[in-house]
Amino acid sequence: SFVYKIRFDNRSDRTVKILGRHIICYGEKNEILANVVALNDGVVGQQPTLKPGEAFEYCSYVPLHVPKAFMSASFQLQEIGPRERYVMAHVGRIPLVCDESE
Repeated sequence: SFVYKIRFDNRSDRTVKILGRHIICYGEKNEILANVVALNDGVVGQQPTLKPGEAFEYCSYVPLHVPKAFMSASFQLQEIGPRERYVMAHVGRIPLVCDESE
């Protein structure tokens, strides 16, 4: 299993709510090892609301049985206010590496 930490920093001038996520994990040969789609489940059981300047951080894990992998993610956000709209925030490819000391 790989543990990962994601931090959201709301650098906009709008309040946003984290509604869900889509995470894909790839193996060394670019094969898909896991595909997690939870677009209305928030993150770690929460749908946090972030005002401008606020941050939210969470840790989670993905059970993979390989020594190396990569992860990419998209998060569904809702802008809160007079003109509500939905946006996707994308996280580029992140390497996942097992701690060989364990």
